[in-house]
Amino acid sequence: MERRIKTCVVAAVLACVCLLASCNKYVSHYSALGLVRTNTARSAYMSFHSLEGVVSFKLKCKKDSEKRMKYSASLESGNVTVFYEASGTRTELFALGAGEEVSSYLDELEPGTIYVIVETDEPCQKGAFHFDME
Repeated sequence: MERRIKTCVVAAVLACVCLLASCNKYVSHYSALGLVRTNTARSAYMSFHSLEGVVSFKLKCKKDSEKRMKYSASLESGNVTVFYEASGTRTELFALGAGEEVSSYLDELEPGTIYVIVETDEPCQKGAFHFDME
């Protein structure tokens, strides 16, 4: 009886680990100071005082509406490359260098999950990023 309980507990723990590990296709790993980050199905926002690493967001593109993503970003120092993945294809969305800003749209998205991946190649200072489905 005791062995059966231990087996059930181990199986439950393994199931929980597998479920938690499969929640997002991209895993964020970063070192940051003053990071503010929000992510819903329709929008994502991040601002920071300093950041180094990779931050990922998961957005949903609905069937009939929201086939376009509006984005804007600014960066005081450092270099950042932002990618998106839709329909299994990872594509560069934009790159920012020190003192640059960007504001634009990504049109004609297919319905489904959109991943936005922000990657730094060096420590970055004072940045802000907005992504909104419209």
